[in-house]
Amino acid sequence: MISVVFLMIQQCTFFNPIANWFGLTPNNNTVYNPYYSNPSLNFANQIYFLFHLGMTKKMKNYQPPKKQNTIKTKAADKSFVKLHLFSILSTVFFFGGIFLFLVILFQVPKYFSKPVDKSKIKIYGHEVLSQEIIVGQLNISDQESWFDIDPFVISSRLREHPWIDFALVHKKPDLGLEITITERRPIAYLKTKEKLFFLGSDYLVLNMIPSVRVWDLVIIVNNDLKGIKAGDFLSETELNKPFKLIELLRSNTTLPLNAVSEIIIDDPLNIKLVTIPDGVIVNFGFGDFEEKLTNLYYSLPRLNRERNRLDYIDLRHERGVVIKRKTG
Repeated sequence: MISVVFLMIQQCTFFNPIANWFGLTPNNNTVYNPYYSNPSLNFANQIYFLFHLGMTKKMKNYQPPKKQNTIKTKAADKSFVKLHLFSILSTVFFFGGIFLFLVILFQVPKYFSKPVDKSKIKIYGHEVLSQEIIVGQLNISDQESWFDIDPFVISSRLREHPWIDFALVHKKPDLGLEITITERRPIAYLKTKEKLFFLGSDYLVLNMIPSVRVWDLVIIVNNDLKGIKAGDFLSETELNKPFKLIELLRSNTTLPLNAVSEIIIDDPLNIKLVTIPDGVIVNFGFGDFEEKLTNLYYSLPRLNRERNRLDYIDLRHERGVVIKRKTG
């Protein structure tokens, strides 16, 4: 009913003077508002609002919002603190890592520009050559930086030494080097009129180096060789036959290699062997070594009887073994 009354008041203009008296009508400086277009309507709305405000009763069953669970709140606070701490630590580690990277980036070139630390050069695989000889063969100056070292160049320098057959060089971060070498293995001694050498399986002349290793090798004698030095390669044609004979004697029981002291190749058509301990000379000629060793085997009973009287044994004859007794 009251609402109907106020609705009727809104539709009449009787209350316009009253609205004007309360200053509810628009003036020239007032922005347009639908309520100001009808003063009676605006005044009625104001009275309607005040009436409902006075008629409104307080809520009887109003209850303030309950407080949240204290345990859940504390757990949430702890999770937040942990998340916040993790975020801070992540930021610290991120910028710390960038700083460390920049420090390393600027310090690494300075560090690796230092000279090679020769005390940190590690050498593996050497038995004959000493550490000092190999380090000297590197030919690294005291001012040469670690960064400028080329492993390929260093390995090439090492292979220039007659005893070194293979070399592998690695650079180590501690300003050192790691070197692995393979040394040549001599197959015999080479005795010339001037000097004594080692002789490799590839016909390379090797210099005599003091070593703790004892070499039980046969001596190849050629007094016609002159001006020979370490690092020279001898003729394959000249040494092919003696090397073949050495290989045969390694596995032969009639005349084993350890029973031969010297192989004399002064005469290219006649290879001579000198046996130990009796010093008997055996003429092998220049070929058919297998057949001649077989003939020697069948002649062993006779040779054993004449052992103390033998001067030399000649295997070059087609009919068999020829021996010469000592005179006197």
